[in-house]
Amino acid sequence: MKLGSFKKLLFISMLIFGLSECDSGSSEVAGPKINESVNQKENFRLEIFNTENDAENINASITYTGEKNEIDVYHGGSHVIYFKYYKDGEILTTGTRSDMRSKATLIRNEPLVIDFDESELAEFEPGEFEIEAVADFGVGADITNEVEYEMSVSTTLSLLD
Repeated sequence: MKLGSFKKLLFISMLIFGLSECDSGSSEVAGPKINESVNQKENFRLEIFNTENDAENINASITYTGEKNEIDVYHGGSHVIYFKYYKDGEILTTGTRSDMRSKATLIRNEPLVIDFDESELAEFEPGEFEIEAVADFGVGADITNEVEYEMSVSTTLSLLD
């Protein structure tokens, strides 16, 4: 087989494989990764609170539950937790971060609480929203681009006229 024929065969194989992975009838629906209000991963617990079905009172917390008195976690953005929100299965904000240069110190068994900014929903029509709190972070001093922990929790919020 000539090298040119090999390249053609390789291209056709990749094309067929790529097309076979496409599924226009996908049953996967956009939305939060985890539809739970608490997520524990090793020594970290992420929680979201929505006790009054009121956007002004939604917040999320992350708690370190390990043996050390405190631990430094490195994350992107200004807080270790950020929020994504969805309506009718469609994501309304991407909430992505790539720079892991910010640091937060978590004290054992003391929740670090971040409030949801309800003004972010003001531009949307009333309805039912899924609010997802996400914490993606690393532990250690030399992890500027590495995520060790990816955690999320979510809650439903109904906003009426």
